Amino acid sequence: MPRNDDPAIDTDHVNADQFYLVQRLTKPVRAAREGAVGIDKYFRLDYMGSAESEVGRQKESLTRIRAAGNPTIEGQSFTRDGQILEVLVVTAAAFQDAAWTALNDWIVDEMRTKEQHGFGDVLLTGRVPSHHPDLVAWWALGADVMWTIDRDVAENLLAGLEKR
Repeated sequence: MPRNDDPAIDTDHVNADQFYLVQRLTKPVRAAREGAVGIDKYFRLDYMGSAESEVGRQKESLTRIRAAGNPTIEGQSFTRDGQILEVLVVTAAAFQDAAWTALNDWIVDEMRTKEQHGFGDVLLTGRVPSHHPDLVAWWALGADVMWTIDRDVAENLLAGLEKR
């Protein structure tokens, strides 16, 4: 049964088509960055050009997640090429059901690229790619879905979603 029983919370945008803009999150320079708040306190975000500086997609996604309320962490195991990997999704509770469907659709659809985000390597090996050693999480900005394979990172994603 879907957890979103509030008709005021729209989940239509939480789908695999909205995974075209995936933000990579990496370890911060220090454990918790001084003076930083929210997601910036725990992670560095790769520069994404106009999505970040002109459009403000990160802020829009955070606003939707926070407005829906009750962010949660949920885990699910994926099997690909015999590799079992637990993936932890962090998003609003109302988005969780749609988030899992969207993430699964994105993962299994061979036409959707995951390699440019480093997640393809993680799916196949269970480890981040060597050319992105500090990569710890991903964030589909249009779908408002964050995910990782590390429980501590998921806890930091959740803490970063707290309203300022």
